[in-house]
Amino acid sequence: MTLETLSGAIDAHFTAAAQPGPVRMESPLAALGLFSVLCRWNPDTKRIDCGDIEWLSMEALQRGQRDSPEFQELYRNTRNSLPSRWDFWLLVVRSSGVRRANMDEAQLRIAVQALNDPDTVLLAQIAWKNASLASDAELKKFFQIMAMYYLLLGQRHHADTMQLYRACFKDGPDELFRRVELITPLDLEDIAVDLESRRKASSV
Repeated sequence: MTLETLSGAIDAHFTAAAQPGPVRMESPLAALGLFSVLCRWNPDTKRIDCGDIEWLSMEALQRGQRDSPEFQELYRNTRNSLPSRWDFWLLVVRSSGVRRANMDEAQLRIAVQALNDPDTVLLAQIAWKNASLASDAELKKFFQIMAMYYLLLGQRHHADTMQLYRACFKDGPDELFRRVELITPLDLEDIAVDLESRRKASSV
């Protein structure tokens, strides 16, 4: 099986696990969330210490495919073929099936998310800034994954929006987060109104 198959399986997994309220265990979002909880910055080594906890994230991911042993094997084989754990998890947050990126639509939904769940947008902004400042390639990947985790967390109830975000991240991560960084508490409502007006005008 190919990486396209992997992307499709993870994309479907995200969709099946989407729900309001707490994140469903045994889902890609829960697997990513473990890194936000269990990874710690080490001031002595200037690195993120995750120890051996990755197996917990892989367990959450694979249990969500308990009825598809071929996908469980694909997850394991793909992870084992990559030199870095973060390369695998970047694949996870880029998995969007055949969905096309639409940055304007994503920006509209980010603005609405910032009104309804501002903390997730703020945390995504902080993580992306840390990624931009990181000189170590692996540390940069970690913070990119965390930025996407927080962005997706704010839309955990909305499978379509999560898929759109992942498609935009796959197509142009810098452009996606440039738009995330445009969002500030002072102009959220103006941005939302302006983008909604542009969206309606383009659909006429």
